[in-house]
Amino acid sequence: MTIGERIRTARKAAKMSGEQLGAAIGVSKSQISNIEKGTSDVTRANAIVISSILNVSLNWLLFGLEDETTTQIITINDTSPHKHSECEQRLALALVEIDGLKKEIELYKQLVEALKNK
Repeated sequence: MTIGERIRTARKAAKMSGEQLGAAIGVSKSQISNIEKGTSDVTRANAIVISSILNVSLNWLLFGLEDETTTQIITINDTSPHKHSECEQRLALALVEIDGLKKEIELYKQLVEALKNK
């Protein structure tokens, strides 16, 4: 299951429409649809908020890692449930955080360069 499919699964389990979820996180219904279809990426901040709103773990939302809460909403279509150690889960989250920080550093570098050129 992709992150978009997990968002759709959790949203439907929470009996929320795409419009309701979008309003809750400050994006349009079409943006939610695009995220669920995989044509748009979900930001790190939105993933955190979505996991909270839909009452699923961030581990499950981002990586498909099951826990006691999310096991209840995983559909039969998910044929690849994964069990990972706590260490592997922490490593995966750290890698996501590192990737986000790298992007932020690159943006700051571009900003500094733009300010130098003024």
